[in-house]
Amino acid sequence: MLIPLEVDVPEERWPVVNWFIIGACVVIFGFEMLCFAADDFSLFEPFVLDGFGLTGMFGHMWLHGGIMHLIGNMVFLWIFGNAVCAKLGNIRFLLFYLAVGLISGSAHVIFGGERAIGASGAINGVVGIFLVFFPANAITCGFIWWLIPPIYTTFTLSSYWMILFWLTFDIWGAFSGIESGTAYWAHVGGFAGGFGLGVLMLKMGWVEMERYEESLLSMLGMDRKMVAVKAKDAGLEAKKVEDKNSAYQEAREARLKRERERWKREAAEAARAKAERAAEQVQRAKAGGGVIKFACKCGRVIRVKGELAGRKGRCPECGGTVIVPGGRQAAR
Repeated sequence: MLIPLEVDVPEERWPVVNWFIIGACVVIFGFEMLCFAADDFSLFEPFVLDGFGLTGMFGHMWLHGGIMHLIGNMVFLWIFGNAVCAKLGNIRFLLFYLAVGLISGSAHVIFGGERAIGASGAINGVVGIFLVFFPANAITCGFIWWLIPPIYTTFTLSSYWMILFWLTFDIWGAFSGIESGTAYWAHVGGFAGGFGLGVLMLKMGWVEMERYEESLLSMLGMDRKMVAVKAKDAGLEAKKVEDKNSAYQEAREARLKRERERWKREAAEAARAKAERAAEQVQRAKAGGGVIKFACKCGRVIRVKGELAGRKGRCPECGGTVIVPGGRQAAR
């Protein structure tokens, strides 16, 4: 047994009409049970689907043949109907629900279905439009394996996988001709009606998807408006990234510029300090008849007497001309 438990679709309004439909089905089922207890189902006979009579076409979707039939349908209607009703709005959802109920009933009659009751055809229409509006949203399902003891687990996957699985099962049941008591053609017809109405609503602009939502048309690139919106959003996001990168680059260049200026100041201060130390050395050497120490371009360190400050000479290493620091000529 595979049971839907939850869909991750945010509801922007209360799905009051869907609650009303569920409540009406439960109340009507209570009256059915009273009639069964009295062994008199004549009150509900006109509302059974049997041909194209309007009473049966509209009435069958409010009746159920047993408690499990009711619970199964209401679980699906609660899970999917709340999301669709919140998207369409309450009045439009009621009209939609009645429309897919008529479509599913018509499909059941056209393909030779016997007398039938149940909301499953209309609910499959709700599932069909859910697939159009929310194909990528996740469905959490419960799975029961009837063993001894029973095994129960839950899993979550994208809605289109789960819905297509259910649809495949219904299509197989419809074409296989198995006598299971299930109105498969009502399921298939309701699903097709809901799917088609959902596509029509999006194409006509009667329903607009939010920026954070992705419809089936948008997934397939068929919703030009949403494709344009997403392209615009992508462009804005790219612009934000570009601006952020540009701001980062500007800040980086400003930081490097400040560091280069600091390095220049430090180098100038070091050179000035070195020159001052050399000048002090020369002054001390001249004053005290000491030795002046300096380096040639070749790297050779030369030592001469202080009284030779400012004079020219030759480097004993490379033979090049050198000027002893401290004289007027050296200053020039």
